[in-house]
Amino acid sequence: MELATPASGPELEAIYDSDDGFDGDIAVRFLRGTDPYASLLAEGDAVVVPVLRDAAGRAVGMGACVARTAWVNGEQKRVGYLTGMKLMPEVRRSFRLIPQVYELIAAHTRDVDLFVTTILTSNSAARRMLERQRPGMPEYRMVGSYTTHIFRVHTPPGPGIRVTGGTLAELSELATSTASWPANLAPVFPPAGLTDADVRILRDRTGRPLAGCAVWDQRAHKQYVVARYAGPYARMSRLPVHWIGYPRLPRVGIPANDAAITLLAARDDDPDLVFRLLRGVGWKERRRDFLLAGTIEGHPYADAYARLRTIEYGSILYTVHFTPGSPGLDPGPVTLDVGLL
Repeated sequence: MELATPASGPELEAIYDSDDGFDGDIAVRFLRGTDPYASLLAEGDAVVVPVLRDAAGRAVGMGACVARTAWVNGEQKRVGYLTGMKLMPEVRRSFRLIPQVYELIAAHTRDVDLFVTTILTSNSAARRMLERQRPGMPEYRMVGSYTTHIFRVHTPPGPGIRVTGGTLAELSELATSTASWPANLAPVFPPAGLTDADVRILRDRTGRPLAGCAVWDQRAHKQYVVARYAGPYARMSRLPVHWIGYPRLPRVGIPANDAAITLLAARDDDPDLVFRLLRGVGWKERRRDFLLAGTIEGHPYADAYARLRTIEYGSILYTVHFTPGSPGLDPGPVTLDVGLL
């Protein structure tokens, strides 16, 4: 066991390539290009990546913690998102290896105040393994259900929707105008690489911002690749379903042309403003296969996605505790960046 370095990209790529993707009617592989180390670092401001090696020195497993500054119970804290827990097929039954990954992460993240992670709802094996407290493993506390919404807009928005460019400063001002500010896990700083050119603002007739977001194109460092379609999607994938407002289903083996919605905010947390913003942004981004956005159960913005034609998949959000009895999240709105998943 050792920590990866910026030179470990090819070894980490081989581990990602060994993953066939999660099962379901749409089996998706999450890949991180030729340099997963740089890819993980692009989603925070620091990263810790333990690597497991076999007796011959070959990298056969990994984990990762992406750290960033976010809001936790009304204060700015260091938050670590645990991700990338992967083992090569020949060692996947070796549960004893996983505690070593956590041990190394904990030893090199002393500045992190709270750890969080998500597990696909359909991944019942991982949930059973991690939800039950085991010796040498951290405690997983369920926060709630997290839904990833995949959508595309195929018709022009109505005349009352005017979406323009904007600035990151305007998004910051909008965030402070919401009833839920500061929502737990919302980033304090914009993701690295975002600029004013990525901002989209819904404005009233006077130009005042009503709602806004940024379109985070992560394709340079993270790709979603469909491994196979099954069930109803096997038939849908052969039809132009995007003509009637559903996401365009990418061809098998071809990275999707997608982007994530981030820094989403609307005055007074009004879901109607969010819906109008997403309609306008979706139309402007209609050349993409789809856009991604995420909400946790109970969030007021969830009503906006119910009015769009979406494909959804569910995850469970957890706080992860290496120290028994350490504090978690207070009750209230939670905003986890879908770009981290």
